[in-house]
Amino acid sequence: MDSGLRVLLSTVLCLSQSLLISCSPHSLSFLSEPVSLVQSRGSVARLHCSASPPSAVVSWHFRGLPLDKATLPGLQITKDSLIISTLSSEHVGIYQCVARSDRGSAIASRPAHVAIAEISEYEDGRRRSLLVQEGSTVLLECPLPHSIPPALPKLKVRGERLEESKDEYLVLPSGNLQIVSVSAQHQGMYKCGAFNPVTGETVFQSHGTKLLVKNLGSSPPVRIIYPTMPLTVSVQRSQPLLLECVVSGSPAPAAKWSRNGKEVTPGPFHHLQHNNLAFVAVTTSDAGTYSCTAEATQGPVISASYTVNVLEPVSVVEGPNDLVVTAGSSAHFTCAAKGNPSPNVTWLFNAEPIPSSSRRFQISGSSLVVTQVAPEDEGVFQCLLDNGVGTATSYGMLTVQSDPQPGSTGTTPEVSPSLHPMQSDEGHELLPEDEGDALDPPPDRGGDRPVPEAPIIISPPQTHKPDLYDLEWRAGRDGGSPINAYFVKYRKVDDMGTVVGNWHTGPRPWQREYLTSVGPGVLQSLRGADGGSEFCRRGPAGHAHLPHRQGKDHHLQQEPVQAARHLGAPQSPRRQNHQHTLWCGHT
Repeated sequence: MDSGLRVLLSTVLCLSQSLLISCSPHSLSFLSEPVSLVQSRGSVARLHCSASPPSAVVSWHFRGLPLDKATLPGLQITKDSLIISTLSSEHVGIYQCVARSDRGSAIASRPAHVAIAEISEYEDGRRRSLLVQEGSTVLLECPLPHSIPPALPKLKVRGERLEESKDEYLVLPSGNLQIVSVSAQHQGMYKCGAFNPVTGETVFQSHGTKLLVKNLGSSPPVRIIYPTMPLTVSVQRSQPLLLECVVSGSPAPAAKWSRNGKEVTPGPFHHLQHNNLAFVAVTTSDAGTYSCTAEATQGPVISASYTVNVLEPVSVVEGPNDLVVTAGSSAHFTCAAKGNPSPNVTWLFNAEPIPSSSRRFQISGSSLVVTQVAPEDEGVFQCLLDNGVGTATSYGMLTVQSDPQPGSTGTTPEVSPSLHPMQSDEGHELLPEDEGDALDPPPDRGGDRPVPEAPIIISPPQTHKPDLYDLEWRAGRDGGSPINAYFVKYRKVDDMGTVVGNWHTGPRPWQREYLTSVGPGVLQSLRGADGGSEFCRRGPAGHAHLPHRQGKDHHLQQEPVQAARHLGAPQSPRRQNHQHTLWCGHT
């Protein structure tokens, strides 16, 4: 296998009790979610949404309410899409899709903003003339007009359109134009302009600036003509940035930059573009206060300051856990997140917002407490985070037990970490969930027999060799009945964290697998090598054997996996070496 592949760190363990498999009773997850879009008026807009399992019912919300096709015309809803045939102002707003299981639990997608592309005209102004010294640096200020999405500069320079820097002309992201070492050939009419990158519409100033270049004799004193007043610049992490510094003089002296009072040394990540400071991709550590300084005969001249604020999309640090509580007790959910600015948190129950005025649902920032839990509180509790730069969501399942089990203390059972995805706008699943290869739903246990808790993975989150994963765990509470088996679910990602495979439940016939440590009460593992594959099947009581092997090009039938569910597992954890490992033991 490609050495760049590794096991997804969030390996999923399922366990069985009394020979019956029990994974999470709900497996709701989104395979695709709607994403924000900006399109031209009258165009066709498409939002996509699909969920797992296939039995999940997908519906849509618009501006926080269930979408009503009768009041919002021009919509077509298919199995996995919402299509706006002719985009108009009435379609602008926030869309979400909701996936609901046949048990009534539901999750909501991240919000998608639908907007119409547009650009405003420049304000009317008077033609003006600008007389400059030959050999100096000239600045023509051209603030960009309001535009969705943000406009890009396109100026008229002496009758010709200019979109990119060329020769002595510097076209800057702000819309401003700098002319370095101006000469008589640069004389003429200049007009500010901008265009919308979606519609392609371009707007220009009705009146421009006439540039006159003269040799005024003595050189004017050195001064910084931009910026002349403090500016605040907000830029998203990993995006480029350019801080402008325009120094007068003939010739203009070189400028130096400082951050928080310390000189900035040019390097591979930021360099000087004439006297401007250019960042290739800003990082969190680039935030601070910047200024440029030029040396003059009368002493150093310092510009007004830039305050650089680095924005970060919100991401979930700790999401809600799955909880199992008894009726009448309390349930506590936490949703810790990071981002700049700090995100707002909205709590949902089965995809519906929880009113902040509710008495039983106590919301305090990232914390939600459900008091006096009742059977109707069973379902999915979800946090939705938004900081204006990005959104993220995470959720946990609340299961309500009607009566404490015999011999129990009546306290809330210990909870293992949630296995549900923490999703963000950057496309990462911080803790992924099933994508379709789920185990069969658990059969009806009957009565109030408790469901054992999921095991807790305690391995370090890394692999040491390609296609080799050391997995170690400790058992959760069994609820009074012995745990008979553990099973591993796994999938592959590449070095960048991108998922390149689906979920699988071991064993899998891509490599030879052999059984080790045979003996009653001893954990047995199937480890990868070359050739065909072997797998563990139930033999006579107290034994396990290998009945046959299959070639590389064959697929394991479901029967061996089902049969393996009846094999026991030891009560103590033991380290296992390989990503595709089946655990079996003796009953």
